Amino acid sequence: GGVKILFESELGVADFHLPNKISILYVSECDIIAGNSYKRKLVRYRNTSSSFQELVLVENTRLSAQYFSAVQKFVVFDLGLTLLPVSGQTEASQLITQIV
Repeated sequence: GGVKILFESELGVADFHLPNKISILYVSECDIIAGNSYKRKLVRYRNTSSSFQELVLVENTRLSAQYFSAVQKFVVFDLGLTLLPVSGQTEASQLITQIV
């Protein structure tokens, strides 16, 4: 097997659409440290009505660790989305491959 990657410009707010009806939004360390602008993107992601299960991958690194608790509370409690912490892009890609 393998994973076939297709690049699509019409994903909307989601960063990934997986073939098993899962959409993923990726929140990077940079997004978290830069301030609260990622919150608007998360709200838009949640508000897009879709038949996809919505997952949020959040980088939890040494630099973003101090903000992670607040991000987690916002994503899970305020928005009701599923959050999966990852250490970076490599772990995120491995996780996405496992989900597919």
